[in-house]
Amino acid sequence: MDEKEYVCGTCKWYEGFVGVCCNGESKHRADFREPHDSCEKWEKMENVEEDERLMCKSYVSVPELRN
Repeated sequence: MDEKEYVCGTCKWYEGFVGVCCNGESKHRADFREPHDSCEKWEKMENVEEDERLMCKSYVSVPELRN
C-alpha cells in the first residue's frame, strides 16, 4: 500500500462527514481530523457501508468515558 493511503480518509475509524476520529485507542479520538492526516492507529477500511461510517456508534470504547 502506498504511504499516502495510510491517511484518515482511508481509515475505518474516520467519520468523514464531520471529520472526526472514532478510534478509542487513538490519541486523536474524538478530534477533528483532515482526510490527509494520519496516525499510528490507522486501520484499513473494509467494505463498510457508507451510512455506518457516518456514525461513530460504539467505536469509541474509552473506559474513562463510560459511566
